[in-house]
Amino acid sequence: MKSSVLRFVFAALFAIGLSLHAVAQQGAAPAAFTKPGAIKVGKVEGLVYRMTADGQNVALKAGDAVIETDTVKTEKGALVVLVFANGASVKLGGDTKLKIEEFKMDPLEEDVVISKLESEPSISKTSLNLAYGEMVGDVKHLNRDKGSQFNITTPVGAAGIRGTQFRIVFRPTGDGKSFTFQLSTADGKVAFEGTVQAPKDISVPQGEELVVTAEATVDATTGAVQVTKVEVPAATTTISSDAAAQITQAVTTVITEAAQTVTITTNEQQQAANTDTSSGSTSNTNAGNTSSEEKKTEEKKTEETKKEETKTETSSDTKTGQTTDTTTTTDTTTTSKTTTTTTNTPGATTTTNSLTPGAGGGN
Repeated sequence: MKSSVLRFVFAALFAIGLSLHAVAQQGAAPAAFTKPGAIKVGKVEGLVYRMTADGQNVALKAGDAVIETDTVKTEKGALVVLVFANGASVKLGGDTKLKIEEFKMDPLEEDVVISKLESEPSISKTSLNLAYGEMVGDVKHLNRDKGSQFNITTPVGAAGIRGTQFRIVFRPTGDGKSFTFQLSTADGKVAFEGTVQAPKDISVPQGEELVVTAEATVDATTGAVQVTKVEVPAATTTISSDAAAQITQAVTTVITEAAQTVTITTNEQQQAANTDTSSGSTSNTNAGNTSSEEKKTEEKKTEETKKEETKTETSSDTKTGQTTDTTTTTDTTTTSKTTTTTTNTPGATTTTNSLTPGAGGGN
């Protein structure tokens, strides 16, 4: 019996040793992305809204924070530039709807000046969903060897960004039932992955574009697009000079200029990490200190108000030259109460005495 137990223990220890050796040979597993990353609005033109997870619509302006689970929507003729803490920036054109499904990254060790970044400062995972519209992106070199990802999903397929400048357009054609999806790469490479209707994987290298046509229906209430048929070409085509110029202009004159003014601090990243994504609110790590300061300020205001009221009463008495003294004396024997009121007016003094019987004062 004892020998069987010992053999079992030795076998278990041997198995554990083999497992540890295998882990050591393979290296440490990539760190898990557990905290939301910071996203700031770099530029806004026209009407742009942030729709939170709990259904609130908030108008956006430059400098505002956006969090994962938010949906950003632009009206016709508007634009917005979103700047991510991993160095990526995207410009949304007019009549565009983009949901930030996920943006996680490792904590920042120092403040990040976006315009000075050539690659992302840590490891990150980004998942965006373009329901419709136009977006141009400038994504810094990703640490893909350590697990970084940047993916954009659309109704016709997904685009895996490899650190590049790109444009994605998904809009209805003239009949309102057909849609055109256009993925253009101005720098770097993008990997397109089709949907179940057209499960094709196509690489879109620099200077190339992929044009996909689709048939779809649009929900009149929500605006959601439901694709019913997709046609993906066998190969990419060369970007026209006009299209390439438009992407370059969008990156250099809109995205880059907006990103130059953006710095994401470690405190902002910490606030983003404390985000309550279910309600779209951000926790304030200094909330306790702020509350204390507000309380002190309120107490100071109350004290000053009391002093001001006292000054006002004194000033009023001085002007009229009249003061009133009231003295109350209680006779414990008769439980009666005598009240003496003396009024002093310049040149005259009047004293009035009144006796109020108590419960037992019936003598």
